[in-house]
Amino acid sequence: MSAALERALAREAEAGRERAEAEAEALVARVGTRLRRRRMLTLGGGAVAGVAAIALVASVLGGAGRTADPGAADGDAPASATTVTRTTEPSQARSEAGAAAYGDILLANARPRTRGQEVGEPGQEALLCPDTQENEMLAPCDALWVGDGSVIAIDPAQTRVWATEGKDSAVVQVDWRITNKTATPLTLELADTTVALLADPDAAPGRMSTLDLGTFAGTSLWATDATRIAHNSPMISAISLGAGEGFGQSATFTATRPGTGTGADADPLWDIVTGAAGATLTVQVGLIHTADGSGLILEASAPVELGRTVSADELAATWMPRAIGDEAPEDKQAALLCDVPESAEGWQDGEADVPNEGIELGCDAGWVDGPVLAATDGALTTGADIAAVSWGLETAGSSTVRVEGLRAVLEAEPESIGTARWPLVATEDAVATLSSAWRDDRSRSAWLGGGFSWNTTLFPDLMIGTSSTVRSNVDTVAQGLNLPALTRALASGEGSATVQATMAFVDDPTRVLILEVPVELGAG
Repeated sequence: MSAALERALAREAEAGRERAEAEAEALVARVGTRLRRRRMLTLGGGAVAGVAAIALVASVLGGAGRTADPGAADGDAPASATTVTRTTEPSQARSEAGAAAYGDILLANARPRTRGQEVGEPGQEALLCPDTQENEMLAPCDALWVGDGSVIAIDPAQTRVWATEGKDSAVVQVDWRITNKTATPLTLELADTTVALLADPDAAPGRMSTLDLGTFAGTSLWATDATRIAHNSPMISAISLGAGEGFGQSATFTATRPGTGTGADADPLWDIVTGAAGATLTVQVGLIHTADGSGLILEASAPVELGRTVSADELAATWMPRAIGDEAPEDKQAALLCDVPESAEGWQDGEADVPNEGIELGCDAGWVDGPVLAATDGALTTGADIAAVSWGLETAGSSTVRVEGLRAVLEAEPESIGTARWPLVATEDAVATLSSAWRDDRSRSAWLGGGFSWNTTLFPDLMIGTSSTVRSNVDTVAQGLNLPALTRALASGEGSATVQATMAFVDDPTRVLILEVPVELGAG
């Protein structure tokens, strides 16, 4: 046991479990001292980018038939998680002191934890970190058991892990959720969060590492038989989690095939992706307490099954050319294969300057094995100067599909070849034309960026729904869009509505695959 741990345990044992009201002011002072020592990180503020690991993404996982709105902010925190605003008001400081006291109580009953140790009594896995680490570094912290039961746990019903695999690399997405298993509200320090995927969590100590956007992938987190690596941030980003409440985020990992590109000789994450190793998910999150300079971090772990998404790479391998007027085979999905301009590479990560209306691409038309996606709940609603097409999107089978952007294309004459006389007019969430998106009999136009440019994963039990709108205004009229003519064509069934769903290639930023999903329109 380290000297820092011995001092912390001695200090907390002396404080005792029961905190009388007379001690409240002392706790206030101690919390205030610690908060001044650690720099502030406010949720949603500019300082978040400096941490680059705490993008709040509420987990929206659940039962069949749920609908997610693409217009909802990805960063919305769940209703159960309340952001703690730091102030110098005594009432606020007293509240934080009360929350910190629970961390002190846990530490008062801390016991050393060692690698491979069987749990002899109920307790929560935790770490005590004597120092903070800058620049997302991970450092050894004392491994502990605290409390007499579970404090936090991973919710297996609302935690999902899946991989999109390319030829030489793979992207692994984790949607996780932890639950407060106690009857006491917890004040969690999100700046201390590390999400780890481990191939052998009880293995001998592995290599040290830096965080990658708050993630760690490796064999295990053990640094020695009595210490584990973690990130104790000098910043604070806190939420209050009530008894029985849950909180979730998303994390993304990248694996590279060993021996290719920057791939190492061995990559535990690649072993997980290929099935050569199982996967254990560990979430580390800080808990407010008053021990000066040290960080108390709770750990929750659970084995997870790795799901698979349909990738653009595997769909493109089934490519067949498509011509205007071709009937859709039952076992195929209409698709477009598009080259991405060099200036737009990295568009899905916000690394390219793409305008709100997106960039028009000329794409080869074809078929891929499917069907992959299907549209539901299509409806047309019209007004004096507006037309809105509502639609839903879901997987057509049991596959999981990740898309990087969605846009509706409204065509008055879908079997014609578009001409300069009837141009395509792009708005922020739709494209409309009095002719069609066909450029010639074997290529079509599509849009990169703009629209609903957000990435999402469509599970077999998840449907997304939204509405795409075209307005008649000075700009659209000047570009040649006659909205009444378009709405008449759509209402009569002569026109068509199609959702274009963009899929990125895992290994190739120079191309995208866009699935085209027809929408049957009813009256709105």
